Formats: sequence, C-alpha cells, structure tokens
Amino acid sequence: MTVLAAIELRVDDLSALVAAKKELMDPVADPLFAENGHVWQVVARTDEGVLLFNLWQDEAGRDRANSDPRLIAAREAVLERTGAEAAYRSYPVLSVRSTSSRDA
Repeated sequence: MTVLAAIELRVDDLSALVAAKKELMDPVADPLFAENGHVWQVVARTDEGVLLFNLWQDEAGRDRANSDPRLIAAREAVLERTGAEAAYRSYPVLSVRSTSSRDA
C-alpha cells in the first residue's frame, strides 16, 4: 500500500538546515529513494522549522531506504549539525490526485 511519511523538523536556523540537507542528506537519499519506490517529496515551511512529506509506493521500500546505514548516518549528521529535533509519522494513502504537473 502507498504510504505518506511525514517528518517534522524543529530548528532555529532554517538556512543551516536547508544547507545541511542539501550537502549531507540529498546525495545519499536521492539514489536510495530512487531504488526503493520513492515517488515525490514536498518540503513546507512551518513556524518552528519544516515539514517534509515523502510519498512511497509501499512501506517495504520506505523501510529499506530508511534502514540503510548510510541514510541513518546522514540523518544523524544533519540533526547534529543543525540541532534540529525530528518527529516521524507515516500514514496509509487512500488516494492521490493531481490537477497539475507544474512545480510550486
């Protein structure tokens, strides 16, 4: 079943978080996500940091990618560098609908 993973990151310095994600997480996550059924990611600003939403084809792919030691190390490095606090949740997806293919 398709699954939506939500990651809430609370951080004081948003610029540092964005830079650390691009430098430490994205180079590791991008190929792992592509190999394991990642569909898309949306990053939204909140009052305390950001919310990341990742849509996965299934829970097994999400779990394979997220249990990879390289991704775990990258995630820990981002949190350590930025002092961000992370909360993780996942939700089974009932439907996905798109009315446009353009970026926000």
